[in-house]
Amino acid sequence: MKKLIKKIALVAVAFLAFSCSTSETGNKSLGTVSIATLAKSTPTLTSFSEALDVAGLTSTFETSGNMTVFAPSNEAIASLLSALGEPSLEQLEIDQPGVLAKVLKYHVVADSRVLSTELTDGMTVNTLLGQSFTVNINTELNEITLTDVNPLTDGASYITARDIKCSNGLVHTIDSVLLPNLE
Repeated sequence: MKKLIKKIALVAVAFLAFSCSTSETGNKSLGTVSIATLAKSTPTLTSFSEALDVAGLTSTFETSGNMTVFAPSNEAIASLLSALGEPSLEQLEIDQPGVLAKVLKYHVVADSRVLSTELTDGMTVNTLLGQSFTVNINTELNEITLTDVNPLTDGASYITARDIKCSNGLVHTIDSVLLPNLE
């Protein structure tokens, strides 16, 4: 019974953390939960959790570490699949082996917990994949967007929840999938 109550409390805390608006920049802390557990238990990140599973990366996000993850929402991943004409993450992995892992690694900054307050306009962020994306800050609207290197994407990805602290890093949620150069 205690385990069930803890799980319900974790889901409630995760839901509250991700339901904050972009104008809220207070630090949210789930410091005893790994990034993989957070993604699995957060309703808006279940597709990200599934993507980690399909790409074989879940264990990387369960272990101790020090990383920053820009996690795309369920809607972002659904939009990517639609744009690629893929019915599922599993089919994407079958049709284009390894692409999903590359895309996911492009959302990770290794060996660093980067708070939203540390991001600067025009900043280049180097990712685990070895490619970078650019940070854009609109101080008037209190918005942070990310621009990837892939010419096929249209526009920027907005950070929708910031500074969610986990046991092995920090998570910012985003509203579209960042695409690296896949050639």
